[in-house]
Amino acid sequence: MLIGAGWLLGENWERVSYWIETYSNLVVVLVLAALGMGLYLLVRRRRASQCEL
Repeated sequence: MLIGAGWLLGENWERVSYWIETYSNLVVVLVLAALGMGLYLLVRRRRASQCEL
């Protein structure tokens, strides 16, 4: 898989690796925030459906 990704990137692999190194913390924070928001909405929906019963 990594070999295929390297082949597809070609000469742009340095630019992509720089982007990943620069923004990896931001990407992790955004993913964790999205997961937290999804979990919050799931719990909220379950509690609302239990109150209707």
